[in-house]
Amino acid sequence: MVAGDEVPETRFASLGEDRIAYQVFGEGDIDLLFTSATGDPIDLRWEWPAYASFLHRLGTQTRVIMFDRRGSGSSDSASGEPLPSWEWWADDARAVLDAVGSERAVLFGLADGGPVAILFAASHPTRTRGLILAATAASFSAVDFPEMPWDERATGDFVAQAWGTPALPEFTMPDAARDPAFVRWFGRANRLS
Repeated sequence: MVAGDEVPETRFASLGEDRIAYQVFGEGDIDLLFTSATGDPIDLRWEWPAYASFLHRLGTQTRVIMFDRRGSGSSDSASGEPLPSWEWWADDARAVLDAVGSERAVLFGLADGGPVAILFAASHPTRTRGLILAATAASFSAVDFPEMPWDERATGDFVAQAWGTPALPEFTMPDAARDPAFVRWFGRANRLS
């Protein structure tokens, strides 16, 4: 954590019987809804100094709203469904925005949080002020990108085997993975998500 900076309190928005963990921090005339990657629980973001610094910088210009999607981190598992869908996660975003009284927000989608932001923006254009996408795609399927030389099953098998181990950051973020402390933090974040 960055010295002298406060970690925001984790609160919960309700959606039916489910609770969605969220945090709000920062100041500004613009609300920024940050939808991050799977394996990135909100309570651990503050424990990696570079990540905490990035979040605090976002909060110098905007009111940042971030959440754990149902089925991950501090949020409940989605009741009645074995696996939540992209639509459920877009509903999570709406429930969190409602809980904090945000009428319109800029959506910032990171990695597989990108499709959540895209779907929310398409479904709720009057509540969307802008869309920022980083390290993401509209889809994560070989069907949508037939020119890509990947085997979805092999990719899924690799992620399942590498989840929470040094192999995942070494593959996805080789530069950052040179730091053993980052590799430990990243693995812990995966396992606790």
